[in-house]
Amino acid sequence: MPVIIEDDVWIAGDVVINPGVTIGGGSVIGSGSVVTKNIPKNVVALGNPCSVHREITEKDKSDWEAMYEAYQASIE
Repeated sequence: MPVIIEDDVWIAGDVVINPGVTIGGGSVIGSGSVVTKNIPKNVVALGNPCSVHREITEKDKSDWEAMYEAYQASIE
């Protein structure tokens, strides 16, 4: 069975993804997770078995963009 990984997904190291699983767009899978069930969009999921830890909010996205801009300014 195919594994479906949608756009903008980040999968950390040593993750096992079982056959037939879909990982929703914009999600983050934590290190060492064993993904046995579908993961929805825009969540942080981790563990064995992998489960949703929390949703990724618009505030998370704006905070990340601000940190990235600050980093870019510091290296220029």
